Amino acid sequence: ATSIWVTEQDGSIDYTSGYFQNGRPGSIERFTYEFVEDNDDQDRIPDWGRNDALATDSAVFPGWDENNDFIPDFNQNDNGRVINLIPDYDEPFLRQRVDRPEFLFGIDANNNTWVDRFENDNEPDLPYKRSRRGWNAYAGAYLRPEARVTIGRLQEDDITSNRQNRSTYGVLNVDLDTPDWGRLRLFDMVKSIKDDLPDDLLQWDNRNTLRNDRNVEVTDPMLGRDTFRNSLYIAHAISPRDGLWLHNAVKWDLWHQRLSKAERQPLGLGSDEYFFGLLNKAEYTMDVGILRVQPRWKSEYRRQSYDLFTERDRRELTEIFGTIVEVPFLHHSVAGSGLEYVLFRDLDNDINNFQSFIVAGQLTNVAAYQGYELTTQVGITLDVRDFEDPSLKTKTVTAGFITVYAGLGTL
Repeated sequence: ATSIWVTEQDGSIDYTSGYFQNGRPGSIERFTYEFVEDNDDQDRIPDWGRNDALATDSAVFPGWDENNDFIPDFNQNDNGRVINLIPDYDEPFLRQRVDRPEFLFGIDANNNTWVDRFENDNEPDLPYKRSRRGWNAYAGAYLRPEARVTIGRLQEDDITSNRQNRSTYGVLNVDLDTPDWGRLRLFDMVKSIKDDLPDDLLQWDNRNTLRNDRNVEVTDPMLGRDTFRNSLYIAHAISPRDGLWLHNAVKWDLWHQRLSKAERQPLGLGSDEYFFGLLNKAEYTMDVGILRVQPRWKSEYRRQSYDLFTERDRRELTEIFGTIVEVPFLHHSVAGSGLEYVLFRDLDNDINNFQSFIVAGQLTNVAAYQGYELTTQVGITLDVRDFEDPSLKTKTVTAGFITVYAGLGTL
């Protein structure tokens, strides 16, 4: 065993102590002490909430901080002092180059719908979870320098129950980058699964903030009890001429249930569980006199029976058209304005449809101050949203902001 129970002064022990057991994810654990750390994001602060800990890391988002700035990649303008509740993939103008985490891809060995490298839990970082044992054997070969195929077999058992994970899989990875045809990425994972081992998680919700940091419980939907699964991701990005950038991507995740209808009904499973997403983006930056103009477009289509946090049927289309104009003046100042038109269509329920028109203006000034580079930004946004639902009035939101920050740089 790698953990012990700790008694109170009167000798009592709370055996329900634990993240999931006491219903308080991220709370301090007073009655258990684990000798193996839980540090899923591999930073300097362990994730355990020990009673004698000098610091506890409750903001844990493995794999979602690729620039190592300790801020989630999906909400970069939330810094713990000035909070921001809107993820970047839903925020005007920022969403052009930020996509939903559902479009991320990778290996999901425990079949809980989450890519393994993005998972966080409340368990010590052991090779296998407690009371489990197993093995994973695989072999791979490069078909070409940019293409690799892998096949393997995974077996995992819970020695305290009759639950198990039996997975046979094949993976194809392609990453081809050429000057003429752009970059093509392909990931395809095919699996035959019999898995009734639950793998619940504690995950960072992008609607959270660093000031009110707390991971939320995500229960394994158990989609792989007797299933054929195919997870496919294809993306292509190209810049066919100076200033023009095109990006297209598709994500198709299918769980085909081999259980009979009578076996599926008590489990709440359909014959197929799936996530299908299609992204198309384009932007063109051009100079018109002293103006820098960037028209852009983004289209996002989702059809799903589940996503990372919910099991909800969706069939939605979002079209975003926008333009950003910037003009420099003086020596270190830039004035910018932007327009964005959003057309949202719920293809299953028209009453949820809406359209939005957003206008923004911003003034940026960069100056030297006592050896630092001081950046000041002042701006205002106006968002007018018109709903299809006749019971909802047109909504107008006006917001202003002033931001000042200093850093090292060159003018």
